[in-house]
Amino acid sequence: ALHYKKWPDHGVISVKELHTLVQQINQRLDELGHDCQPVIHCNAGVGRSGTILSALSLQKDFAEKKLTESNCDDRVLQTIVEGKQARGGQFVQTAEQAKLVAEFAHSLFNQRAL
Repeated sequence: ALHYKKWPDHGVISVKELHTLVQQINQRLDELGHDCQPVIHCNAGVGRSGTILSALSLQKDFAEKKLTESNCDDRVLQTIVEGKQARGGQFVQTAEQAKLVAEFAHSLFNQRAL
């Protein structure tokens, strides 16, 4: 279990903090094996959860070479839209959270700057 208390409701964290969370989640999943599925949930289960799920999905796309610099903005939008369709309109709840997802995706191409 990973309990992160620094992320305010309806708010955002830094891109660096998001990278750290994604890295910690992925390390734990690697330890548990490929059949393990994460359970991600914030108080309401929408905005912050949707943001971290989007980041995890985009990081996976990046690792699989499906996320490129030329399709990055489209993939971010597609990821958020698909999340909203699957989980409801509050998935990635605020414009600031959507911006964080986009910044996270773009930062994957220049991780040394983090």
